[in-house]
Amino acid sequence: MIIYRGTKRHEEKKAEIAFFLIYFILFPVISSFEYNFNERGSATSFIQDIPERLVYGSFNIISYGLYYELLIKRLLFRERLLAFALLLVVFLIVLNFSYVLNYWLVSQMSFLPADMVTNAATWLKADVMLHFSVVYIFRDLLVITALAYYLRAGRLTHQVNELRSQQLEVELNSLKFQLQPHFFFNTLNNIYSLALQGSAKTAPLIAGHADIMRYILYDSELPTVKLTNEIAFLRSITEVESIRLSEHISIKFETQGITDALVIEPLLLLPFVENAFKHGVRDEIAGGYVSILICCFDHDLVMEVKNSRAMDTSATTEVGLGLTNVVKRLSLLYPGAHRVEVTEARDCYEVQLNLKLKSE
Repeated sequence: MIIYRGTKRHEEKKAEIAFFLIYFILFPVISSFEYNFNERGSATSFIQDIPERLVYGSFNIISYGLYYELLIKRLLFRERLLAFALLLVVFLIVLNFSYVLNYWLVSQMSFLPADMVTNAATWLKADVMLHFSVVYIFRDLLVITALAYYLRAGRLTHQVNELRSQQLEVELNSLKFQLQPHFFFNTLNNIYSLALQGSAKTAPLIAGHADIMRYILYDSELPTVKLTNEIAFLRSITEVESIRLSEHISIKFETQGITDALVIEPLLLLPFVENAFKHGVRDEIAGGYVSILICCFDHDLVMEVKNSRAMDTSATTEVGLGLTNVVKRLSLLYPGAHRVEVTEARDCYEVQLNLKLKSE
């Protein structure tokens, strides 16, 4: 974080320096070229004006640089408006005297072009109250102020985006943290139930859960995983559930078009499968089913999970914590790029997910 802010501040400082050089030196040189070319018909005579542009441009950079750093950043940005207004008047008075000082300095620099030295001496002796054009001065002040607000707006935008990114990461980690204990709790209940029955399925169920938990503990720490890995994980989940429920539940798991080229956030699809087994067939005695179909068409993933439900019209399907969390994760990770449709019938429950995935 500190490195990022330091780098950003360095880039902002370079932009400020570039602007002052372009505005107070390059633009006057280009303006001189345009004047000499159009009015005098010469494309090279502007070269003799370059020393003057460099000297007075450097004076302006110093003067307006102080206005930029002291008045705008330290007063105007901090909304100390009265102090800013008072010091702006002081700045204009000092600026007027600085022009007199500049003329005197140039008149003493004999190494500069003779015309430039003579002109400086003439302007120094001029009997005028102001040694600058009020219109041009306020134009320059407005331009410098606009630069300051532009850079400040960009800095604030980056800070807001950074805060949003941090908030998103915190929310996703929180949801993932809730998901993992929830899954572990469900699987341990399954093993406990079979162990009480002395079932021969207990050992393979534990082995299957070991592979599943290995994926959850390690791969789930990655920001994304290959779609094929996530699908293999879901297949393992289904196979473990088949061991537990094969006597009275028909289970199908089919895939089409799955490719290594696509990536997905780990555990994102787990709650849809888990919800079908835990909340869909828990009351079934015989004849129940779970059907899972996952297809990919280019970057579009379609997942259909359908399960039977008890023939009880008064029963209401319990959605569960996992499915609620995955809807939140989808809204954070895929805003505008996903759709979840839930269809409830008297004897079945179906969820369809449409998701636009990214390439690896």
